[in-house]
Amino acid sequence: MSNIRTAFNELAARGEASAASQGGQCPPALRTVLRDLELLLPGESPATAVVSTSGTAEVVAVDLAWGRVAVKSALPAGEPGAAERAATEAAWLRLVREIAAESVPALLGEHAGAAAVVLDWLDPTRAPAWSDRLLAGNAGPPVAAAVGHLYGRLHAATVGRPAFADRFAAEHAFRSLAVDAQFRDTALLHPDCAEPLRQAADTATRLRLALVHGAAATENILVGPRGPILLDGDCARYGDPAYDVASLAASLMLHAARAGGAQPARAAVEAFLTTYLQHVTWEMPELLATRAAGLLPGMLLAGVDGRAPAAFIVNQYDANRVRRVARSLLLGPPLDLETIRTAWFREFTA
Repeated sequence: MSNIRTAFNELAARGEASAASQGGQCPPALRTVLRDLELLLPGESPATAVVSTSGTAEVVAVDLAWGRVAVKSALPAGEPGAAERAATEAAWLRLVREIAAESVPALLGEHAGAAAVVLDWLDPTRAPAWSDRLLAGNAGPPVAAAVGHLYGRLHAATVGRPAFADRFAAEHAFRSLAVDAQFRDTALLHPDCAEPLRQAADTATRLRLALVHGAAATENILVGPRGPILLDGDCARYGDPAYDVASLAASLMLHAARAGGAQPARAAVEAFLTTYLQHVTWEMPELLATRAAGLLPGMLLAGVDGRAPAAFIVNQYDANRVRRVARSLLLGPPLDLETIRTAWFREFTA
């Protein structure tokens, strides 16, 4: 932040702006955000491009005089829930950066009125999404081990901290965009699985032990030059670390549904869980693993029938295999993580 601010001040003093930032069009609302945060040079008209958009957020790349930034705006604009999610994300970014400085984008500014955060731009050629690397057939166990180490550090550093519990006490975003999107929405399509899915939703929200990311998935983790980088902390909550563990394990296991993806996914899951569980000192690791096992089958089914299914499962044959195995796990007796993984990879290595 200090280097960026220095560059901005030097450019402002000279009245200079880059060619890229002179010819584009910037929406008035976005210009207001940048101006209020003192990130915009006088008279500057930066080029912008929408990077991604959904019903809950829009990310825009902005070419400012001193460099590119990403502006993430929570949606729907003007609703209290959007402002809450933007504030949660900003607080999550600040806290995670204190624990592991390189593991989240730098927060350049927060605009409460617009429910927006401004982040340092991460070049996708230098920090690609982990899901893309996995789809290309690499970045498996070594990255998974680093991710397990990172989540272990973050959870361990925030266990038993009342101040963090108070700061991340908001429930609505986590329940609606994480828990309901996975379990309750999936139950609408699988009414015979409604009871185990309801139990999983209760497990996900019952405990308040540590700061939970709430969006642990391969598409929300970048493979940076200095290690994994986490994105999308707007559903962060002080809750049960088992949620992040199960969510990331499910995301990796769903990669096994693709042709040729089973063996790399199995090795990555093993590396992630082995490394992560070494950090669990606040309780018996077996207890956390048991709770994660209770969440995992529902998350696997949500990978094809939840509100936000895995984008990389693109054909109906693979989706049906996921449904069949996930449903059998949900409707059978409770299993431990090892047994779930064995059953899953037996199917997808066949």
